[in-house]
Amino acid sequence: MHIQYSPDGEQWADLVTTEANWSGSGYAFSADIADTRDGFFRAHFESTGSFRAATSQAVKA
Repeated sequence: MHIQYSPDGEQWADLVTTEANWSGSGYAFSADIADTRDGFFRAHFESTGSFRAATSQAVKA
């Protein structure tokens, strides 16, 4: 799982990469971001042999 940042919501850069793990009822992930700033954040999962790629909605912080 890639936690991504964009100052304008257009061009994205990876801030943190973390693993998604089975939580007992679905997959979950968490990550601490040490150097936060104003802008947009989203989560992106790259496709694997078993799962399709997915990207969350962007959140402005």
